[in-house]
Amino acid sequence: MIIPRRKANMQPNELKKIIQYKQTDLSKNIVQQWESELASFLGRKHAIAVSSGRFGMKLIFEALNLKLKKEIIIPAYTLKDLIPIIESNKLIPIPADIDIHTFNISADTISKRINNNTGAVLATHMFGNPCPIDEIMALSEKNSLFVIEDCAHSIGSRLNNRLTGTFGHAAFFSFETIKPVNTYGGGMIVTDDDTIADYARKTIAECDQKNSITNKVIKAYTERFLFHTGLSFLFLYFLASPLKKMFTSFYRKVQTPTQYNKTYSEIQSVLGMEKLQTLQQRIQNKREKAEYLGALLNNYIKAQESLPGAYHNFYFFVSLIDEKPAVIRKKLLKHGIDAGILDEIADDCASYLNDVNCPNAQQVYNTAIHLPLYDDITDAHIEKIAYVLQNLIKHKINKGINTK
Repeated sequence: MIIPRRKANMQPNELKKIIQYKQTDLSKNIVQQWESELASFLGRKHAIAVSSGRFGMKLIFEALNLKLKKEIIIPAYTLKDLIPIIESNKLIPIPADIDIHTFNISADTISKRINNNTGAVLATHMFGNPCPIDEIMALSEKNSLFVIEDCAHSIGSRLNNRLTGTFGHAAFFSFETIKPVNTYGGGMIVTDDDTIADYARKTIAECDQKNSITNKVIKAYTERFLFHTGLSFLFLYFLASPLKKMFTSFYRKVQTPTQYNKTYSEIQSVLGMEKLQTLQQRIQNKREKAEYLGALLNNYIKAQESLPGAYHNFYFFVSLIDEKPAVIRKKLLKHGIDAGILDEIADDCASYLNDVNCPNAQQVYNTAIHLPLYDDITDAHIEKIAYVLQNLIKHKINKGINTK
């Protein structure tokens, strides 16, 4: 058996429910009910279900119609696949460096990139860890900027008892397979702005197909089977080998591309409402497991830190290490432990955009390691991860790994 770095949340009898699902069994208003439940959970006026979180982001930028101020400040450390979406709206992404402790952008790093052409800020809560969104909102209000919260990782996370997704002018969530709320794809736009909501609903109404989750369900259950039986070792071995680039390129090519002409389905809505009910309990469970793993490894890694008043949902457990992550990852795999590094975690978007002014993003990208953490990971597996890693790392963590 391989201990995976991540695992999709699947409820008992979920597969049977999906297989037996018939559209005629569900109310035509079930999607609207899911939208209402999430809007109520967050305390926002509008929630609009979309075929993917990326489509949600695209619709928000289209609705803002930023013609005069075309620059969008984004985190220098995030998913680079978001950049083409911004550029498709004839907007220019400008990376802002991240805080070396939290891996998030801050009001300070954003302020350094604001100019007369800046129109909006994309504020990501990286790996579910709330960024200082209250300070970012204050800065943006002062400079008349829109703020879009990227909550793809952070449903259920809070800052000062306020849920992420409730600060910005609009926010988008992702419900992909490994996300805290797994509906095998899809996402949600949330906003109090009637113009953004009306534009999104009008655009979605013109889509002519519903999401199909069949392929993602098959992939998710196949992946779980492969990890449980240990058959995933060969795939992970190639990912950790010099053939990584070729293997990753092939893997990404066979993935289902983002669909912009589809609508969220009824069965996805059922799954979303069920998983929202257990979300807070699952987050607390993961927080306790993350605290345990972090305590065991405190002298060997530098775990992502949270702001005072932040409630981190631990979508991923990501840390910095002094050793070479590629070497450590390969050695962990020999002990049956999966871990992620480099672009398997996130991207150095500043380097991708040929910007050399974001050293913290570059350092985090090069020294981060994604360790296993998921809903049903056992204490025994956590202890094994800690024991193996302690023996692989030659020196205790140099707290001087931090930059200025």
